[in-house]
Amino acid sequence: MGKTLNSRSHKFNLLLNNLKLPLKYAIMSLLSNNRVSILSDTLVPFVNQLAYDPKWNSDKFADYGSFLIEQMSTELNP
Repeated sequence: MGKTLNSRSHKFNLLLNNLKLPLKYAIMSLLSNNRVSILSDTLVPFVNQLAYDPKWNSDKFADYGSFLIEQMSTELNP
């Protein structure tokens, strides 16, 4: 269990390092407010999509993407 958690957190950290700063802060805000967990099976694919999609991880759309994530955080139940 510990090795799985360590591996998952390492992969998540690599994904966060690939995000633009506004998106990174928005994802970290979700985590710090206990809205999501890295153990969730939906968060990691979502962050993976953001990190490797040239549209959302661009300077033009990163601020808008972070705004959308912040709006989502008000709708999520912890």
